[in-house]
Amino acid sequence: MMRNLRKLVGPLLLLTFALFACKKKSGPTVEVNASGDSGSVSVSGDKGSVQVSGGADGGTVTVEVDGGKLELGNSKGDCKAGEKCRCAGMGNCTKTCAGPGCEFVAEGMGNATFKCPDGKCTLKGTAIGNTTLECKGGGCTFECAGTGNCVLSECSSGCSIKCKGVGTCSCKTGC
Repeated sequence: MMRNLRKLVGPLLLLTFALFACKKKSGPTVEVNASGDSGSVSVSGDKGSVQVSGGADGGTVTVEVDGGKLELGNSKGDCKAGEKCRCAGMGNCTKTCAGPGCEFVAEGMGNATFKCPDGKCTLKGTAIGNTTLECKGGGCTFECAGTGNCVLSECSSGCSIKCKGVGTCSCKTGC
């Protein structure tokens, strides 16, 4: 992953320097931080900023331009019930709900898998790629408006899926 970060940093820095050289009276500020296999490079000036960070042990790389963020690479993690839980980057994403009732959102590029072992979760998907909701606890709803295939699987009972996108939707059990 660090090699991929290095491949990305060079072109981004070159582009950033070129843009700032054309529009800025004084040079941009460049900051480089390293820690083990990960690190960050920041370039900022009066017209904006670019930051590239991450890359340790197969982790994601985050590119931030003037406050807007994009995660590159595969990601996973746990979500708390009652909070929005997103897969919004470029790469595969897996999120697991700790408790019943997570609100999942899939809006990235790549495949997204959401796991709801205690049930009562909702998923709204507009992702480019396949989206899967595993709902062992039952009572989940899935609204799919993305471009990939959507699958509601492992539902014990009371689940529903609504398909608005161009991909196919399927419910394996419990709908």
